[in-house]
Amino acid sequence: MKRTSQKQSGFTIIELLIATTIFSLVLLMATAGVIELTRMYYRGVISARTQEAARVIIDEVAESIRYGTDSVTDLASLKTGPIINPPAADSTGHFCIGSRRYTAAIDKRVIRTSPDVNLKEQKHALWVEDLAAGCLAPPANYLSTDPADGRSLLPEGMRLSRFAVTEVVPDSVYQVDIGVAYGGTDLLAGFGDYAQCQPGPASEFCATSNLSVTVTKRL
Repeated sequence: MKRTSQKQSGFTIIELLIATTIFSLVLLMATAGVIELTRMYYRGVISARTQEAARVIIDEVAESIRYGTDSVTDLASLKTGPIINPPAADSTGHFCIGSRRYTAAIDKRVIRTSPDVNLKEQKHALWVEDLAAGCLAPPANYLSTDPADGRSLLPEGMRLSRFAVTEVVPDSVYQVDIGVAYGGTDLLAGFGDYAQCQPGPASEFCATSNLSVTVTKRL
């Protein structure tokens, strides 16, 4: 009885190396694609949140001016911005529409819990409240505390890069300019009248929104 031998075939080491290399390249490309999609997602979410924050602020201020029956005062105290580098000294100002006071700090990142002053962080950067009467200047370091009345207009992690209210026609027409930025100080740079995101690593965690509107009071 004759035995027939069968020759067994398999992969050579070179073929295995080639297959492993191709698989590694495909896996690397897929990983890079996932990372880029994640960066695009975060960039989109942060940009939308920043634009919404700027829109809420400019709508709030514009409506208060448009339908307010009282005069707009103390505009000269506002610090317009931006102040990104070097760190600013006093960057807080205020203005009033009648007895409604807006207190704003330029280039102060909103961190509610344990803000670090060395990183230009504080609890609030834009605060609105109705005073009992008149337009009194806020106390020093007012936005570093939790005021008893009023509300904050700027969400966590954001800062004002510009907050300007300009009287175009006396007691009638005003221009409101708002700049909102999201991100750490290392991601932002001053450019013109507004802050801008710097290109580079972690740039997806930075966003800016700049809005301007002309408001006519309805007397």
